[in-house]
Amino acid sequence: MRNCWESPQRGEPSNDRFISRTSQNLYLNMPRSIVVTLAWSLVALLTPATSAVAEEDEAFQRGQNSILAKDVQQHVHTLASDTFEGRNAGTRGGHAAGIYIAQQLRKSNLMSSVSATSYFQDFGNECRNILGLLPGSDPKLKNEFILIGAHYDHVGYGTSETSNGPVGFIHNGADDNASGVSTVLEIAQAWHVSGERPKRSIIFALWDSEEHGLLGSKHWLANPTCPLSALRCIVNMDMVGRLKDSGMEVTGIRTLPGLRRLLSEQNRQTNIKLNFAWSVEDNSDHWPFYERKIPFIMPFTGFHDDYHKPSDDVDKVNYAGIQNIARWMYGNSYALANAAELPRFRDAAFQENPEVQKQREARLPAAEPRLALTLSPPDAGPGRAIAQVFAQTAPAVVGLQAGDRIIKFGDNDIAPQTNLAGLILRSPSPVRIQVVRPGQEKPIRVQLPLVGKPARIGINWREDPAEPGVVAINLLEPGSPAEVAGMKFNDRILQVNGENFKTGEECRKLLLEAASPLPLLIERQGQLQTLTIDIPELTAKAE
Repeated sequence: MRNCWESPQRGEPSNDRFISRTSQNLYLNMPRSIVVTLAWSLVALLTPATSAVAEEDEAFQRGQNSILAKDVQQHVHTLASDTFEGRNAGTRGGHAAGIYIAQQLRKSNLMSSVSATSYFQDFGNECRNILGLLPGSDPKLKNEFILIGAHYDHVGYGTSETSNGPVGFIHNGADDNASGVSTVLEIAQAWHVSGERPKRSIIFALWDSEEHGLLGSKHWLANPTCPLSALRCIVNMDMVGRLKDSGMEVTGIRTLPGLRRLLSEQNRQTNIKLNFAWSVEDNSDHWPFYERKIPFIMPFTGFHDDYHKPSDDVDKVNYAGIQNIARWMYGNSYALANAAELPRFRDAAFQENPEVQKQREARLPAAEPRLALTLSPPDAGPGRAIAQVFAQTAPAVVGLQAGDRIIKFGDNDIAPQTNLAGLILRSPSPVRIQVVRPGQEKPIRVQLPLVGKPARIGINWREDPAEPGVVAINLLEPGSPAEVAGMKFNDRILQVNGENFKTGEECRKLLLEAASPLPLLIERQGQLQTLTIDIPELTAKAE
């Protein structure tokens, strides 16, 4: 990764003391207007059925299982050895690294994407891109291309312009970018081991002279080995050798509708935490493709103190992490290369940045509370004690006071641990309650009006043109069935009761009609899980 650019930008617990607010979605009756931002002319062409099929394919599994940490380690140790002298572009070390890479492409039985006799695409100052081709099998789709690339050069012995010091020592670039090259080589080998050919053709590109201004990828774009109009998506593997439990950043997801879901679907087995960022920086080989409106994916495990220093060496690399990343990216290449159709580049991606992301992904303002009082923490006494009643509200009008203890709400007896906020959320209005007051033996019975309408699930969401067929949670009611099931702010719902949906309205209908318990397939930071929502029957309306 180029040294002269800055690092990419990085993209309430509640309890019963805060009584539940009226949900802005999923009322039993008609909800308030749903805020719809998605233009459904961009219906998802990357269907879940297409992207998930890889998991059920024996040949795919054979290829994926062939990607092993020991093989990754061998590639990284070779490329980042002192023998290659830091792989500076156009040097003997860079040429030696190129010969090793070409040998690996030959072992994967790849054709050349350059000529009948050589994988090398020469350009200025003795630099060489290395280009392999896996031809597609579909009579029509083989004329479309996916490109999987990584730069193989580094900064040699370093200079004041390319090194963060000290200079004069070999900079082996184990993470930058032997890690990315090893990933590309393992993906190519996995396709070979699988014995299958994709429907679309795949170009495996190892770029030279990235560190001197993205020169290799720019040269290829000026002298492409496939029509640029036929290039449907590129993958740029740059610095993926330091995976941690906190996960890794993934950029480019806004460039192609449905890409976030596809990446998450293919993450089922590897289960890497993915931090999806809206930033796009001109610091690696994805940039000239992005400028030409070609969708891209770029995983990145982060900058570190060894960046562009001699200390970026093989002992710091997480080989098991690269194995998982390579297996995941092999699945993504499978899904992209075999999808029936791929959407075109989203022009709106040029206007989307971390600030826009912050605005779009903001929490929806809280709705008005259904019941304006707060509860004391559970204790050994009967029911739940009221901590505060607000003046000129329904509880104050009917005579409730601080210190009263709610022992019955509708048809429900209240114990100290009862989810009273959830009962308030889903109860029709008015509701009959019973309280006991200190110093009085006889319970007090009142009929209490509630604000708004009852909610079945207790969520609201936003829709996004870059994520068709998905809704993202922007409001979660405290004590609601969704919160109790473990749903969190910004979770994405992908399926309701095993069914896909195209629009938020279709999602709402599925949620309202489904019986309890209700399974929801959700995505959280690129990881899929099923949450089961227990939807209690509504309490009877007071007479």
